[in-house]
Amino acid sequence: MYETVKVGEADGVLGTSTDEHGKNVYTLSWEHRGITHTVMGNIPYDEIMKIAEGIR
Repeated sequence: MYETVKVGEADGVLGTSTDEHGKNVYTLSWEHRGITHTVMGNIPYDEIMKIAEGIR
């Protein structure tokens, strides 16, 4: 499943899937100043967003 989210002022795409243990796995991608960033992990949604917001 994919949805559009805000990362700072940039539009990002957040993909959600599940791993073999049933835990959510997030893949968040966005572009800022010509650089594409991607953060992936099976950590909580709030943590993925916090990490993404911290990337400058």
